[in-house]
Amino acid sequence: MENNSKTNQVELITDVNDVAKLNSNVFSVKGDGIGNAELSILSQHGQLKSVDLTGCDEITDLGLASLTKLSSLQILNLVGCERITDKGLKYLSQIKSIKNINLSLCHRISDQGLFYLSELSQLEFINLNWCYNITDQGLIELTKLSLLENVSLWSCEKMTDQGITFISKLPKLRILELPEFASITDTGIKILAKNAYQIQRLRLANLDISDVSLTELSHCTSLRELIISYCPLITDVGLLKLVHITKLKCLEINQCMGITPSGLKQFQMILPLCQVTSNSKE
Repeated sequence: MENNSKTNQVELITDVNDVAKLNSNVFSVKGDGIGNAELSILSQHGQLKSVDLTGCDEITDLGLASLTKLSSLQILNLVGCERITDKGLKYLSQIKSIKNINLSLCHRISDQGLFYLSELSQLEFINLNWCYNITDQGLIELTKLSLLENVSLWSCEKMTDQGITFISKLPKLRILELPEFASITDTGIKILAKNAYQIQRLRLANLDISDVSLTELSHCTSLRELIISYCPLITDVGLLKLVHITKLKCLEINQCMGITPSGLKQFQMILPLCQVTSNSKE
């Protein structure tokens, strides 16, 4: 463990000895291969605001129970902590200070877990990428979180247009990354565009959406960044509807075979300040 007096220093902890050496000036830690034993000791450091446990796959629900003593915790990263279940999220629901939680690759959690997390009234960011058991019913729970701004749902393939209906009701939603291969259609995107008109960043990939969706999104005048990948039904017609989003700063088009270089050129001529990246070919 590195010793550094700077309060913004992220301290690396690899074993119980590292945890024991932490002082009260440390507010952020990153675990490397640690487990429940280290978390039990870490819980004594109530000043911690950020805990990164990425890849610490030995951690279980019992370890998360220890974290409930961290009453100042705001950021919790649990990427790849595959042993965590809904029970662990129930423990975490007691830490009312959490604003940012990353549960990517925690594939054992389900809608019940989101029911518990809905008690975190300060939550602004949630990452549920590759949490395959999440369904529309779980997304209903997220609507209770009035401060939620950033939601990522990669590979939550059980989501449908109904789920978008729920998510789009979040009053402060700014960033949304939708799942690939989900049953999301033009109907869902229409609902999103109507309800979440304040959205600023949107990711769409491997969805059966058409130019109808892009026409609807053209009404989202707050949109700054749009990423569209592997959506074969969209064409230049839909692309050129997006020029009405005059504040758009970044447009990324990947493997959308209906989009041509000619269409992209026209788009760029109308919105020269928008950065456009694409792999379209002649």
